[in-house]
Amino acid sequence: MSFDTVLGYALDCYNFQNCNIESINSGSNKVYRIHKDELKFYLRISTREYSYISAEIDWMMFLKDSVNIPKLFKSKNNKLIETFHDNGKNYVICAFYELLGVFWDKNNPSLWNETVFFNWGNIMGKMHRVTKNYQPSDGIIKRPSFEDNLVPLEPYINIPSVYEKIVSIQKEISRLPHDVDSYGLIHSDMHQ
Repeated sequence: MSFDTVLGYALDCYNFQNCNIESINSGSNKVYRIHKDELKFYLRISTREYSYISAEIDWMMFLKDSVNIPKLFKSKNNKLIETFHDNGKNYVICAFYELLGVFWDKNNPSLWNETVFFNWGNIMGKMHRVTKNYQPSDGIIKRPSFEDNLVPLEPYINIPSVYEKIVSIQKEISRLPHDVDSYGLIHSDMHQ
């Protein structure tokens, strides 16, 4: 089966058939901008584990009253998360309403300026501050810690100067405080 089958299933789940569909990202997730009637949505299809996506959605639901984040759009099956299985591959599907604002053209260098970065940092700081009080809902698996995702050392074992520097940095990171004011859940890959 091709990816078109997965996309077709996803479009059907949210009644997005016959809508204007624009592919906007094909990194770790496939993301589509959908124009339906007078509304705009984002459809995300991921190959990450269901537990990973459900943890992300749980966190978003926690943030929704404090931070302006995209609201989830329920499928016609009344679900926030849909799944599709094909030839041993699992896909996790979500849809979000578009936030008010301007669609960002990341390739336009004239848009990048000090104000943009200040506002971006301000929102990230608010997300992290609010998250100090976050506790995963029942049944939600806690996301991995930073230490679980450090750079693997094996590829650098034969490059002593690089290996020693990475070990030194990782040890320094592990010595940083782990209290509620300095350590917690963050959005670590917020990017343009």
